[in-house]
Amino acid sequence: MPLPKILIDRRKLRAARAALGWTQSQLSTVSGVSHGAIVQYETGQRTMTRSNLRALQAVLEKAGVRFLSAHKGVVGIEWLDDPSTPASDPKTFS
Repeated sequence: MPLPKILIDRRKLRAARAALGWTQSQLSTVSGVSHGAIVQYETGQRTMTRSNLRALQAVLEKAGVRFLSAHKGVVGIEWLDDPSTPASDPKTFS
């Protein structure tokens, strides 16, 4: 099975995390990506490995975020589910 397309970038990462009300530390805990890597990626101080981008995208999608690809100049995120559902709570991830 092919790997999912990476649609996340630093702006979408910040937007998705903020929309969920997650801190960088919470995202780090549930994704397995180091806190420092997330901070540096969001601020443009470093690039991110494809495996880390996939991990971040997967956990945010599991929480109900969908990443939109460029279509007629529109790039962003949208909710798959109500963000107040338990799935959007980082404490529910194992």
